[in-house]
Amino acid sequence: MFANVRVSDEATHEGDAERHWGRGLIGLTFSALVVLRVDSLPIDNPAMEYILNPKLSWPIALICVSILAAIGLLAGILPARKAAQLDPVESLRYE
Repeated sequence: MFANVRVSDEATHEGDAERHWGRGLIGLTFSALVVLRVDSLPIDNPAMEYILNPKLSWPIALICVSILAAIGLLAGILPARKAAQLDPVESLRYE
């Protein structure tokens, strides 16, 4: 009578948004530290001046995070809206 629906443990916990935001901030912090560390390395070879001289641009980092967040939201919202319009009986008929 009931369909077997699996729900991951991660989706059932309270505070998932806070945990994911925390992980994102950890990733941003780690990336910023790597860029700052590489930027402080001494450059002996002129060719390495372009490879080992990254610049951390906060506006570009924020634009990238915003674009990726928008893509993630669209990837979750669009299929969910399409699924919400389906008839559950028709969807489960052939399972």
